[in-house]
Amino acid sequence: LCSSLLKLLRMHRSHELRENLNRILVRDGLQKFITDTVVPMNGVIGDAWIRGDLSVPEEHLYTEQIQNVIRHAIQLQPASSQLPRLLLTTFPDEEHCLGILMVEAMCVAEGVQCTSLGTRIPLNDIAQYAMDGQYDVVAVSFSAAYPSRNVVKDLRQFRQRVPEQITIWAGGAGLQQKRINL
Repeated sequence: LCSSLLKLLRMHRSHELRENLNRILVRDGLQKFITDTVVPMNGVIGDAWIRGDLSVPEEHLYTEQIQNVIRHAIQLQPASSQLPRLLLTTFPDEEHCLGILMVEAMCVAEGVQCTSLGTRIPLNDIAQYAMDGQYDVVAVSFSAAYPSRNVVKDLRQFRQRVPEQITIWAGGAGLQQKRINL
């Protein structure tokens, strides 16, 4: 599966790539699509890019297509007033949004109330928005591109800005091999 999607990407066949992704999504459902297609495909794409087998435009095309498919699927989910209320975003030095988008997809499929602010939001603004909106959880994502020396420091600074009753979820490749006690 991943090899056929990668082949379409390398051939610059964006329309066919999107059609295939949508077909898989319809067949598998949103959560299985994320876990069984997007997660492994992200690994394949990342590895190909690191090896130099994939150009920057091809990697960006993949990311755009995946994001479009996931966002469309999220919009089709019924609105929920179920708890917890989840706020998703990234810190100012993180421009990649695929991680928080994948979390949002998994959560909305379970009926969780999600709000995404996108990327690169200042810590004080996230904290204020979370408090004003009475969110239960703030989920933040750190890609491998996030400055690793800043992950723990930034999370600790953020924890100091939000009340303890707001849970912080942090994930992504930028947190690999890190244990953090907030």
